[in-house]
Amino acid sequence: MLDSIVTLLSRPEEDRVGDEPEMPDITENTGYTVAFVNLYNAGRKEEDPLKDIKDPREFLATSLAKLSALSPGRFPQIISENLDPANQAALHEICSAYNCPVV
Repeated sequence: MLDSIVTLLSRPEEDRVGDEPEMPDITENTGYTVAFVNLYNAGRKEEDPLKDIKDPREFLATSLAKLSALSPGRFPQIISENLDPANQAALHEICSAYNCPVV
């Protein structure tokens, strides 16, 4: 999961996203129309569960630093064994930018 998070935070969108599959037309066989979908979703207010996180990179770095401080020496090995080399470098760069070492 950490590898995917670092990819999301460190690589440009075109490098991390492939071609999107074509969406089927749901109006053909279901009877739903665009007006119905808009009406159905009109009253919904989506609350952002992560509204307190202003900088996702900083949140990742500080959270990982706090977690690694609880078990010193454990996370560097896990990171080196499970993260893509490019993501290892990106994670190191993110942690260095916020002065949050992974111990």
